[in-house]
Amino acid sequence: MTKKYITELTMGPITEIFAVKYKGELMNYKNKPGTWFSISLSDKTGQINAKFWGRDDNITNSVIESFSQGDVVRVIGEVKSYNKELEIHIDPQSGSITKLDTNTIQFTDFIPSTKKDIEKMKSELIDIVSHITNPHLKELLKKFTDDQTMLQKIATAPAAKQWHHNFVGGLLEHILTLIEISKTVHASHPELDLDLLILGCILHDIGKTEEFQIGATIEISTKGRLLGHIAIGFLMVAEKIREIQNFPEDLKLRVFHVILSHHGKLENGSPIIPMTTESVAFSMIDDTDAKSQHAIQIVEKTDKEWKHEKEPSGYWFYTGKSKK
Repeated sequence: MTKKYITELTMGPITEIFAVKYKGELMNYKNKPGTWFSISLSDKTGQINAKFWGRDDNITNSVIESFSQGDVVRVIGEVKSYNKELEIHIDPQSGSITKLDTNTIQFTDFIPSTKKDIEKMKSELIDIVSHITNPHLKELLKKFTDDQTMLQKIATAPAAKQWHHNFVGGLLEHILTLIEISKTVHASHPELDLDLLILGCILHDIGKTEEFQIGATIEISTKGRLLGHIAIGFLMVAEKIREIQNFPEDLKLRVFHVILSHHGKLENGSPIIPMTTESVAFSMIDDTDAKSQHAIQIVEKTDKEWKHEKEPSGYWFYTGKSKK
């Protein structure tokens, strides 16, 4: 049976396979006995809310304990409209939620991917590194791009779980866009060290290759939760620098500083604020692409004229696509 994706759903009965993006807790009904729970289901086209309307507490408890966030489930229920949005209602008398064996699942049905050619982007990245003029920075970058396992991680990792470039290949797409912006900024400000800016583009989020786990959904690894991508990336780069003989101490500190300060503000997660010309420039370059891509993704996923996005800053986006 051909899969029907979330963007193709219409009201009526449904039997379909989805990934569990979020699982809520058991809730009590207000005016009657029994419990219910909500979940967020996803595939590569988007996500949809679903509610399991339990009656018998034993059945409801059994169902909610039978699957976890990140699992793939078969859902039998009915698509209904609630507050002008579609959602799936599951009645245990006629519907069900069943966990599936992920060994038989094509994860490409559930995780969105870059629209760009990943192999072509990999080749572009390798070519950029080959033109780095500073021999120490070039050797450091080649420690990552010459390692085919690491290069593949860079090529397939998302740049985020939700906010921007949250898809397979998102990190590499983000890197290459940052490099183009850096070249433009450098053309107007040649005093900046372009090699160091390009290194920042490539390595500032290298920790995301270990922060995220890709399955049916994008999840944060234990290492990612405990350390975060900035700390992970710092440790990865420090390890590679130790392998390079006579790496200049001052250059090492400048490399570390770009990585550690790239979120720009302490409240944004950087352990230090930018204090060099390249780190100041790079933090703004990174912020520009992240926020621009975020806005683009919001516009792409809505068919309303205005979209209120609560994270990160409560923006309103005009899409120009009103159907009124």
